[in-house]
Amino acid sequence: MKFPLAIFAAVALGACGDPASQVSTAPIFDGHNDLIANYVDENGELRADKGEFAAGLKGQTDAARLTKGGFGGALVTVSSIACGDEEPCYPSLVQAMDWFDALADENNASIAKPLTSAAARAAIAEGRLAFVMAVEGGDQFDGSLGNLRDAWSRGVRSALIVYDHNNDLGDGARAFDYAPGAGPEHGGLSPLGRDFIAEMNRLGMIVDLSHADEKTALDAIEASAAPVLFSHSGARARADTPRNLSDAVLKSAADRGALIMIPFVPYLTTTDHWLWFDAGEREYDRLGSMERATEKSIADGMAKWDAGNPRPAVSVSDVADQIEYVSSIVGRGNVGIGTDFDGMGGFTIPSLDDASDAPLLVKELRRRGWSEADLTGLASENFLDFWARVETMRDK
Repeated sequence: MKFPLAIFAAVALGACGDPASQVSTAPIFDGHNDLIANYVDENGELRADKGEFAAGLKGQTDAARLTKGGFGGALVTVSSIACGDEEPCYPSLVQAMDWFDALADENNASIAKPLTSAAARAAIAEGRLAFVMAVEGGDQFDGSLGNLRDAWSRGVRSALIVYDHNNDLGDGARAFDYAPGAGPEHGGLSPLGRDFIAEMNRLGMIVDLSHADEKTALDAIEASAAPVLFSHSGARARADTPRNLSDAVLKSAADRGALIMIPFVPYLTTTDHWLWFDAGEREYDRLGSMERATEKSIADGMAKWDAGNPRPAVSVSDVADQIEYVSSIVGRGNVGIGTDFDGMGGFTIPSLDDASDAPLLVKELRRRGWSEADLTGLASENFLDFWARVETMRDK
Protein backbone atom coordinates (compact mmCIF):
# COMPACT_ATOMS: atom_id res chain seq x y z
CA MET A 1 0.00 0.00 0.00
CA LYS A 2 1.36 3.40 -0.99
CA PHE A 3 0.54 6.57 0.89
CA PRO A 4 -2.08 8.68 -0.91
CA LEU A 5 -0.57 12.03 -1.81
CA ALA A 6 -3.33 13.74 0.12
CA ILE A 7 -2.29 12.20 3.43
CA PHE A 8 -1.01 14.84 5.83
CA ALA A 9 -1.50 17.54 3.17
CA ALA A 10 -3.35 19.63 5.69
CA VAL A 11 -0.60 19.42 8.29
CA ALA A 12 0.83 22.83 9.13
CA LEU A 13 -0.51 24.29 5.90
CA GLY A 14 -2.81 27.11 6.83
CA ALA A 15 -4.37 26.71 3.39
CA CYS A 16 -7.28 24.88 1.79
CA GLY A 17 -5.81 22.71 -0.91
CA ASP A 18 -3.77 25.28 -2.83
CA PRO A 19 -0.87 23.15 -4.15
CA ALA A 20 1.48 26.13 -4.21
CA SER A 21 0.97 26.68 -0.49
CA GLN A 22 1.22 23.06 0.64
CA VAL A 23 4.38 22.26 2.57
CA SER A 24 3.83 18.55 3.29
CA THR A 25 2.37 15.79 1.18
CA ALA A 26 3.15 12.60 3.08
CA PRO A 27 4.10 11.62 6.61
CA ILE A 28 7.82 11.88 7.29
CA PHE A 29 9.60 8.82 8.62
CA ASP A 30 12.68 10.11 10.44
CA GLY A 31 15.72 7.86 10.14
CA HIS A 32 17.31 9.06 13.37
CA ASN A 33 15.68 10.60 16.43
CA ASP A 34 17.42 10.87 19.82
CA LEU A 35 14.26 11.49 21.84
CA ILE A 36 15.81 9.43 24.64
CA ALA A 37 18.15 12.34 25.47
CA ASN A 38 15.18 14.20 26.98
CA TYR A 39 14.78 11.47 29.59
CA VAL A 40 18.31 11.31 31.00
CA ASP A 41 18.26 12.89 34.47
CA GLU A 42 20.98 14.84 36.29
CA ASN A 43 22.40 11.58 37.63
CA GLY A 44 22.79 10.11 34.15
CA GLU A 45 19.89 7.72 34.63
CA LEU A 46 16.79 7.19 32.51
CA ARG A 47 13.51 8.41 33.96
CA ALA A 48 10.06 7.27 32.92
CA ASP A 49 7.73 9.42 30.87
CA LYS A 50 5.18 11.10 33.12
CA GLY A 51 3.11 12.74 30.45
CA GLU A 52 5.86 14.99 29.10
CA PHE A 53 5.77 13.50 25.60
CA ALA A 54 2.14 14.55 25.28
CA ALA A 55 2.41 17.78 27.29
CA GLY A 56 5.69 19.01 25.83
CA LEU A 57 9.42 18.30 26.19
CA LYS A 58 12.33 20.75 26.37
CA GLY A 59 14.12 19.22 23.39
CA GLN A 60 13.29 19.21 19.69
CA THR A 61 10.57 16.56 19.58
CA ASP A 62 7.34 15.74 21.36
CA ALA A 63 3.83 14.73 20.31
CA ALA A 64 2.64 18.20 19.33
CA ARG A 65 5.70 19.18 17.32
CA LEU A 66 5.93 15.83 15.54
CA THR A 67 2.28 16.18 14.55
CA LYS A 68 2.70 19.77 13.41
CA GLY A 69 5.76 18.78 11.41
CA GLY A 70 3.91 15.98 9.65
CA PHE A 71 5.93 13.10 11.06
CA GLY A 72 4.56 9.59 10.81
CA GLY A 73 7.33 7.69 12.54
CA ALA A 74 11.01 7.38 13.35
CA LEU A 75 13.89 5.12 14.14
CA VAL A 76 14.20 6.09 17.82
CA THR A 77 17.62 5.45 19.29
CA VAL A 78 18.14 3.40 22.42
CA SER A 79 21.58 3.59 24.00
CA SER A 80 23.44 2.39 27.05
CA ILE A 81 23.29 5.32 29.45
CA ALA A 82 25.54 3.89 32.19
CA CYS A 83 28.33 1.97 30.50
CA GLY A 84 32.03 2.30 31.35
CA ASP A 85 35.09 1.00 29.54
CA GLU A 86 35.53 -1.91 31.93
CA GLU A 87 31.94 -3.04 32.32
CA PRO A 88 29.38 -4.67 30.01
CA CYS A 89 27.06 -2.35 28.12
CA TYR A 90 24.22 -4.69 27.31
CA PRO A 91 22.46 -4.56 30.73
CA SER A 92 22.23 -0.77 30.38
CA LEU A 93 20.97 -1.17 26.82
CA VAL A 94 18.22 -3.46 28.12
CA GLN A 95 17.18 -0.65 30.47
CA ALA A 96 16.98 1.69 27.48
CA MET A 97 14.82 -0.80 25.59
CA ASP A 98 12.56 -1.07 28.64
CA TRP A 99 12.34 2.74 28.70
CA PHE A 100 11.23 2.72 25.06
CA ASP A 101 8.52 0.15 25.76
CA ALA A 102 7.28 2.16 28.74
CA LEU A 103 7.21 5.38 26.70
CA ALA A 104 5.16 3.75 23.96
CA ASP A 105 2.82 2.03 26.42
CA GLU A 106 2.27 5.29 28.35
CA ASN A 107 1.39 7.02 25.07
CA ASN A 108 -0.36 4.12 23.36
CA ALA A 109 -2.95 6.34 21.69
CA SER A 110 -0.26 8.22 19.77
CA ILE A 111 2.70 5.79 19.60
CA ALA A 112 2.80 2.37 17.94
CA LYS A 113 5.70 -0.12 18.10
CA PRO A 114 5.66 -1.76 14.66
CA LEU A 115 8.05 -4.64 14.10
CA THR A 116 7.69 -4.80 10.31
CA SER A 117 7.46 -2.32 7.46
CA ALA A 118 3.86 -3.39 6.85
CA ALA A 119 2.96 -2.75 10.48
CA ALA A 120 4.61 0.67 10.26
CA ARG A 121 2.47 1.54 7.24
CA ALA A 122 -0.64 0.43 9.10
CA ALA A 123 0.25 2.48 12.19
CA ILE A 124 0.85 5.60 10.12
CA ALA A 125 -2.43 5.08 8.27
CA GLU A 126 -4.15 5.01 11.68
CA GLY A 127 -2.59 8.37 12.55
CA ARG A 128 -0.19 6.95 15.15
CA LEU A 129 3.56 7.53 15.30
CA ALA A 130 5.42 4.42 14.15
CA PHE A 131 8.35 4.36 16.58
CA VAL A 132 10.97 1.68 15.90
CA MET A 133 13.88 0.90 18.22
CA ALA A 134 17.38 1.48 16.80
CA VAL A 135 20.64 0.84 18.66
CA GLU A 136 23.33 3.49 18.21
CA GLY A 137 26.60 1.58 18.34
CA GLY A 138 27.20 -2.15 17.92
CA ASP A 139 29.64 -2.27 20.84
CA GLN A 140 26.61 -2.17 23.13
CA PHE A 141 25.99 -5.84 22.32
CA ASP A 142 29.27 -6.65 24.13
CA GLY A 143 30.49 -8.76 21.21
CA SER A 144 27.68 -11.27 21.70
CA LEU A 145 25.49 -12.52 18.86
CA GLY A 146 23.20 -13.81 21.59
CA ASN A 147 22.68 -10.26 22.83
CA LEU A 148 22.01 -9.14 19.26
CA ARG A 149 19.33 -11.81 18.92
CA ASP A 150 17.87 -10.86 22.30
CA ALA A 151 17.63 -7.22 21.21
CA TRP A 152 15.82 -8.36 18.06
CA SER A 153 13.33 -10.29 20.18
CA ARG A 154 12.74 -7.13 22.24
CA GLY A 155 11.90 -5.11 19.13
CA VAL A 156 15.17 -3.62 17.87
CA ARG A 157 15.03 -3.45 14.08
CA SER A 158 18.10 -1.34 13.25
CA ALA A 159 21.62 -0.94 14.64
CA LEU A 160 24.64 1.22 13.88
CA ILE A 161 27.76 -0.88 13.47
CA VAL A 162 29.96 1.81 15.04
CA TYR A 163 29.35 5.10 16.81
CA ASP A 164 32.19 7.46 15.82
CA HIS A 165 34.88 5.70 17.88
CA ASN A 166 36.42 2.37 16.94
CA ASN A 167 34.80 -0.67 18.49
CA ASP A 168 35.03 -4.45 18.24
CA LEU A 169 32.99 -4.47 15.01
CA GLY A 170 34.95 -1.91 13.01
CA ASP A 171 36.51 1.53 12.78
CA GLY A 172 34.51 4.67 13.43
CA ALA A 173 34.69 7.97 11.58
CA ARG A 174 36.46 9.48 14.62
CA ALA A 175 35.11 12.90 13.69
CA PHE A 176 34.84 13.83 17.37
CA ASP A 177 37.92 12.00 18.67
CA TYR A 178 40.55 14.55 19.68
CA ALA A 179 42.93 12.14 21.37
CA PRO A 180 46.50 12.44 20.00
CA GLY A 181 47.26 9.77 17.44
CA ALA A 182 43.67 8.57 17.12
CA GLY A 183 43.35 6.38 14.05
CA PRO A 184 41.87 3.17 12.66
CA GLU A 185 42.22 -0.02 14.66
CA HIS A 186 40.98 -2.75 12.33
CA GLY A 187 41.56 -1.29 8.89
CA GLY A 188 37.82 -1.39 8.23
CA LEU A 189 35.20 -3.93 9.26
CA SER A 190 36.51 -6.50 11.77
CA PRO A 191 35.88 -10.26 11.46
CA LEU A 192 33.39 -9.94 14.33
CA GLY A 193 31.72 -7.10 12.46
CA ARG A 194 31.25 -9.40 9.47
CA ASP A 195 29.68 -12.01 11.74
CA PHE A 196 27.31 -9.40 13.15
CA ILE A 197 26.25 -8.21 9.70
CA ALA A 198 25.60 -11.80 8.59
CA GLU A 199 23.40 -12.35 11.64
CA MET A 200 21.61 -9.03 11.16
CA ASN A 201 20.89 -10.05 7.57
CA ARG A 202 19.52 -13.39 8.77
CA LEU A 203 17.27 -11.69 11.31
CA GLY A 204 16.14 -8.97 8.93
CA MET A 205 17.70 -6.19 11.05
CA ILE A 206 18.77 -3.00 9.29
CA VAL A 207 22.54 -2.46 9.08
CA ASP A 208 23.19 1.24 9.74
CA LEU A 209 26.57 2.66 8.71
CA SER A 210 26.34 6.29 9.82
CA HIS A 211 29.37 7.16 12.00
CA ALA A 212 31.53 4.50 10.25
CA ASP A 213 34.81 5.42 8.62
CA GLU A 214 35.26 5.11 4.87
CA LYS A 215 36.86 1.66 4.82
CA THR A 216 34.38 0.22 7.32
CA ALA A 217 31.49 1.60 5.28
CA LEU A 218 32.81 0.19 2.01
CA ASP A 219 33.54 -3.18 3.62
CA ALA A 220 30.08 -3.36 5.17
CA ILE A 221 28.29 -2.40 1.97
CA GLU A 222 29.98 -5.34 0.27
CA ALA A 223 29.59 -7.72 3.21
CA SER A 224 25.87 -7.19 3.67
CA ALA A 225 23.51 -9.35 1.64
CA ALA A 226 20.79 -6.77 2.29
CA PRO A 227 20.94 -3.09 1.35
CA VAL A 228 22.40 -0.91 4.10
CA LEU A 229 21.26 2.32 5.69
CA PHE A 230 23.03 5.59 6.41
CA SER A 231 20.45 6.96 8.83
CA HIS A 232 21.89 10.45 9.35
CA SER A 233 24.76 11.26 7.00
CA GLY A 234 25.34 13.87 4.32
CA ALA A 235 27.83 14.29 1.48
CA ARG A 236 31.44 15.25 2.14
CA ALA A 237 31.37 17.26 -1.07
CA ARG A 238 28.99 19.69 0.68
CA ALA A 239 30.31 19.37 4.27
CA ASP A 240 33.83 17.99 4.41
CA THR A 241 33.78 16.08 7.68
CA PRO A 242 34.71 12.44 8.35
CA ARG A 243 31.11 11.98 9.54
CA ASN A 244 29.83 12.42 6.00
CA LEU A 245 30.10 10.24 2.92
CA SER A 246 32.59 10.53 0.08
CA ASP A 247 31.43 10.20 -3.50
CA ALA A 248 33.07 6.76 -3.55
CA VAL A 249 30.91 5.57 -0.65
CA LEU A 250 27.80 7.13 -2.18
CA LYS A 251 28.44 5.38 -5.50
CA SER A 252 29.08 2.03 -3.83
CA ALA A 253 25.95 2.49 -1.74
CA ALA A 254 23.90 3.33 -4.83
CA ASP A 255 25.11 0.18 -6.60
CA ARG A 256 23.76 -1.94 -3.72
CA GLY A 257 20.43 -0.16 -3.19
CA ALA A 258 21.36 1.61 0.05
CA LEU A 259 19.30 4.42 1.54
CA ILE A 260 20.93 7.72 2.53
CA MET A 261 18.99 9.84 5.04
CA ILE A 262 20.04 13.48 5.35
CA PRO A 263 20.37 15.13 8.79
CA PHE A 264 19.33 18.59 9.95
CA VAL A 265 22.67 19.12 11.75
CA PRO A 266 24.46 22.34 10.76
CA TYR A 267 28.00 20.96 11.06
CA LEU A 268 27.04 18.05 8.78
CA THR A 269 25.46 20.42 6.25
CA THR A 270 28.22 22.85 5.15
CA THR A 271 32.01 22.75 5.27
CA ASP A 272 32.18 26.24 6.77
CA HIS A 273 30.07 25.20 9.74
CA TRP A 274 32.02 21.96 10.21
CA LEU A 275 35.35 23.83 10.30
CA TRP A 276 33.93 26.29 12.84
CA PHE A 277 32.43 23.51 14.97
CA ASP A 278 35.57 21.38 14.83
CA ALA A 279 37.80 24.31 15.82
CA GLY A 280 35.49 25.11 18.73
CA GLU A 281 35.50 21.51 19.94
CA ARG A 282 39.29 21.43 19.82
CA GLU A 283 39.46 24.68 21.77
CA TYR A 284 37.09 23.26 24.37
CA ASP A 285 39.26 20.16 24.63
CA ARG A 286 42.40 22.32 25.00
CA LEU A 287 40.86 24.45 27.73
CA GLY A 288 39.73 21.37 29.63
CA SER A 289 43.20 19.83 29.52
CA MET A 290 44.89 22.87 31.06
CA GLU A 291 46.31 22.61 34.57
CA ARG A 292 43.80 23.79 37.20
CA ALA A 293 41.00 23.99 34.63
CA THR A 294 37.58 24.68 36.15
CA GLU A 295 34.07 24.86 34.73
CA LYS A 296 34.28 28.65 34.98
CA SER A 297 37.66 28.91 33.28
CA ILE A 298 36.45 26.70 30.44
CA ALA A 299 33.20 28.67 30.09
CA ASP A 300 35.09 31.99 30.10
CA GLY A 301 37.56 30.69 27.54
CA MET A 302 34.82 29.45 25.24
CA ALA A 303 32.93 32.75 25.54
CA LYS A 304 36.07 34.53 24.40
CA TRP A 305 36.54 32.05 21.55
CA ASP A 306 32.91 32.38 20.44
CA ALA A 307 33.19 36.17 20.41
CA GLY A 308 36.13 36.00 18.03
CA ASN A 309 34.72 33.23 15.83
CA PRO A 310 31.19 34.00 14.59
CA ARG A 311 29.10 30.95 13.77
CA PRO A 312 28.68 30.48 9.98
CA ALA A 313 25.10 30.69 8.76
CA VAL A 314 23.34 27.50 7.64
CA SER A 315 19.86 27.50 6.13
CA VAL A 316 17.05 25.26 4.95
CA SER A 317 18.42 25.84 1.46
CA ASP A 318 21.74 24.28 2.49
CA VAL A 319 19.95 21.12 3.67
CA ALA A 320 18.12 21.01 0.34
CA ASP A 321 21.50 21.34 -1.40
CA GLN A 322 22.71 18.27 0.54
CA ILE A 323 19.64 16.29 -0.50
CA GLU A 324 20.00 17.29 -4.14
CA TYR A 325 23.70 16.48 -4.22
CA VAL A 326 23.24 13.03 -2.70
CA SER A 327 20.27 12.43 -5.01
CA SER A 328 22.41 13.29 -8.03
CA ILE A 329 24.57 10.26 -7.20
CA VAL A 330 22.21 7.71 -5.63
CA GLY A 331 18.90 8.78 -7.21
CA ARG A 332 15.84 10.36 -5.61
CA GLY A 333 14.46 6.94 -4.77
CA ASN A 334 17.36 6.29 -2.40
CA VAL A 335 17.26 9.36 -0.16
CA GLY A 336 15.34 10.13 3.01
CA ILE A 337 15.34 12.38 6.07
CA GLY A 338 17.29 11.48 9.23
CA THR A 339 17.03 14.62 11.34
CA ASP A 340 19.18 13.70 14.38
CA PHE A 341 16.79 15.79 16.46
CA ASP A 342 17.73 15.85 20.16
CA GLY A 343 21.19 14.56 19.28
CA MET A 344 22.94 17.61 17.82
CA GLY A 345 24.16 19.13 21.07
CA GLY A 346 22.26 22.40 20.88
CA PHE A 347 23.54 23.26 17.40
CA THR A 348 20.53 23.83 15.17
CA ILE A 349 19.70 25.26 11.77
CA PRO A 350 17.50 28.37 11.88
CA SER A 351 14.01 27.51 10.57
CA LEU A 352 14.74 23.82 11.24
CA ASP A 353 15.00 24.24 15.00
CA ASP A 354 12.65 21.40 15.92
CA ALA A 355 10.27 18.84 14.46
CA SER A 356 7.52 21.37 13.77
CA ASP A 357 9.72 23.09 11.16
CA ALA A 358 10.27 20.07 8.89
CA PRO A 359 7.61 21.06 6.31
CA LEU A 360 9.72 24.08 5.37
CA LEU A 361 12.29 21.75 3.81
CA VAL A 362 9.60 20.07 1.74
CA LYS A 363 8.39 23.50 0.66
CA GLU A 364 11.91 24.44 -0.45
CA LEU A 365 12.30 21.26 -2.49
CA ARG A 366 8.91 21.78 -4.09
CA ARG A 367 10.04 25.29 -5.05
CA ARG A 368 13.03 23.66 -6.75
CA GLY A 369 10.78 21.49 -8.86
CA TRP A 370 10.60 18.23 -6.93
CA SER A 371 7.49 16.29 -7.92
CA GLU A 372 4.90 15.09 -5.43
CA ALA A 373 6.05 11.52 -6.07
CA ASP A 374 9.66 12.49 -5.32
CA LEU A 375 8.62 14.30 -2.13
CA THR A 376 6.49 11.39 -0.98
CA GLY A 377 9.48 9.11 -1.51
CA LEU A 378 11.82 11.39 0.39
CA ALA A 379 9.38 11.75 3.27
CA SER A 380 8.72 8.07 3.95
CA GLU A 381 8.09 5.83 0.97
CA ASN A 382 11.78 5.38 0.21
CA PHE A 383 12.47 4.26 3.77
CA LEU A 384 9.49 1.92 4.01
CA ASP A 385 10.31 0.35 0.65
CA PHE A 386 13.95 0.00 1.74
CA TRP A 387 12.92 -1.66 5.01
CA ALA A 388 10.72 -4.11 3.09
CA ARG A 389 13.71 -5.04 0.90
CA VAL A 390 15.80 -5.72 4.01
CA GLU A 391 13.01 -7.97 5.30
CA THR A 392 13.04 -10.04 2.11
CA MET A 393 16.63 -11.08 2.86
CA ARG A 394 15.69 -12.64 6.20
CA ASP A 395 16.86 -16.25 6.64
CA LYS A 396 18.45 -16.34 3.18
